[in-house]
Amino acid sequence: MKKILVLICAVSILIVFFTGVGYSEQKEVITLKVSCQQVEDHENTKAMRRIEEKVETATNGGLILDLYVDSILGDYTTIFEEAMLGTVDMAFISVTGQYDPRLELLFIPYLFTDYAQAKKVFGPYSKLYGVYTKIVNDLGLQPLGIFGEGFIGVGTTKLDPNYADPVVPKTILLRVPPIESNKILVEAMNYNTVTIPYSDLFTALQTGVTDGWFGGTAELNYYAFRDAIKYYITYNALLENNAILMNKKKYDSLPDDYKKILTDACIEEVLASFDRTAKVDAYNLQRLTDYGIEVITISPEQLEKIAEHVRDVTWPVLEPKLTAEVMDAVREDLAK
Repeated sequence: MKKILVLICAVSILIVFFTGVGYSEQKEVITLKVSCQQVEDHENTKAMRRIEEKVETATNGGLILDLYVDSILGDYTTIFEEAMLGTVDMAFISVTGQYDPRLELLFIPYLFTDYAQAKKVFGPYSKLYGVYTKIVNDLGLQPLGIFGEGFIGVGTTKLDPNYADPVVPKTILLRVPPIESNKILVEAMNYNTVTIPYSDLFTALQTGVTDGWFGGTAELNYYAFRDAIKYYITYNALLENNAILMNKKKYDSLPDDYKKILTDACIEEVLASFDRTAKVDAYNLQRLTDYGIEVITISPEQLEKIAEHVRDVTWPVLEPKLTAEVMDAVREDLAK
């Protein structure tokens, strides 16, 4: 009997040796419930699918991401809370300031004006990202990256001749979303503003209730408003973004090698998102042009002038809400 047991052990060792079945492959399989805000064909969902595949492969099937796309589990405000509670393990969503107003740092006016700056400030090694990490950690969440989705500009039915001069009052009316920081930003550019429900915006543009709108990327203007606007101005005032967040207790409970594999896969996609989105922006600007919409390109010199003016006007107003720690981190990153 002893000889048989020794033989069984020896065979088992040989199987492990020759098949490469190691420690990590014998761990209990962990499945994470992941909510994705965007539809299956969206670039963010495609990125999460790549993360899913990389993680499953690198852990030999030990860590599985079970994706629920197109907000099927709830909208981003609901899912943010679900991730905090742990009823959803991981989320790829828009970040809300509902639970901490400092999280509106992701939409500070003119944090940057191009994708190289965006990658630096929103990237995982910036001072601002460190502050962001502390904020979401306090909410019971672990950040796994901020994805760039496209710069926001202005789509209009009319063009004010002073569009590039932020100091001169404009003659046209722009719709802004019901977000105070957006209203402050657009008014700092000396536009008149009006708040109109997004569902009514297309009709409002057609009927002249508003002359244009702020809050959309070139892609959104092409898909949703190309038959209502005549001009698109590349103000690059804000960068549309989504973030990957994970319940911190769940993240901390993962084996260390799984944490590294998951984090590395997310960061790789984060850094690639800025280069990819720059190409998507250029593609959709060309599509707007091809459709007959005049794309007004703001030069880097003009953008810097506009950005400096808007920062001077808006940042002191926003700082009490966002805190000096946040704004100091922003200034430090921009100074590098």
